[in-house]
Amino acid sequence: MAKTEITEWLVNNSKQVKEIALFIFVVTMGTITKMIEAVRKGTKFTIAWLISELIMSFFVALTVYAVFDQFLQVNKLFSFMMCAWSGTFSSTFQEKGKDLVVSVFEYIKIWIKVKLT
Repeated sequence: MAKTEITEWLVNNSKQVKEIALFIFVVTMGTITKMIEAVRKGTKFTIAWLISELIMSFFVALTVYAVFDQFLQVNKLFSFMMCAWSGTFSSTFQEKGKDLVVSVFEYIKIWIKVKLT
């Protein structure tokens, strides 16, 4: 793409570009808040931890965005704030998801034992 094509595309899609930038900013601020709290509680800061927290927070925030903005059709700013808030709780979602998967596999394991005996 030529420079003029990129500029033209940015001008034509400025609203979407602004929304994406605001979404990234808000979720990043929520993630930073979460990481500051974790470091205060004694978590060791590493680059791997930083990257994993960012990825998980953005995944949770995208899910929340889909629900609040696309399904419930609430105000964009409210949707973004809910995304940031939920991104700060991504570890909680991850732990609950892990517990759910473990319990499902435990149930399947017990079910197989019962069927085989």
